[in-house]
Amino acid sequence: MDYNPPEKLERIIDESQIEKIDDDYVIITIESWEKGAEWIIRAFQKVDKNRYVLEKERIREISFSIAKVKNALSEFFENIKIMDIERNTQPDPENRVFFMCEQ
Repeated sequence: MDYNPPEKLERIIDESQIEKIDDDYVIITIESWEKGAEWIIRAFQKVDKNRYVLEKERIREISFSIAKVKNALSEFFENIKIMDIERNTQPDPENRVFFMCEQ
């Protein structure tokens, strides 16, 4: 499983991204929320030459320290490996973290 530690959420607050996918556009804005971050996703789907339909979704993300997540997982898994996307076993908490778990 992967997740964003609190340090990453704090770092990406107020960031925005725009992606063009074929003739459609997706705008993602990340805002502060009392318990973490709120991802606001707006998808503009082209329906004809000059018209788009807007789909909007809000996703709230709460996060916990790496140690707290590992402790909670240890109740269910015997072996827990923690790493980043480059497979470093001492991940930077300002980036996405991966947990590999075995029973």
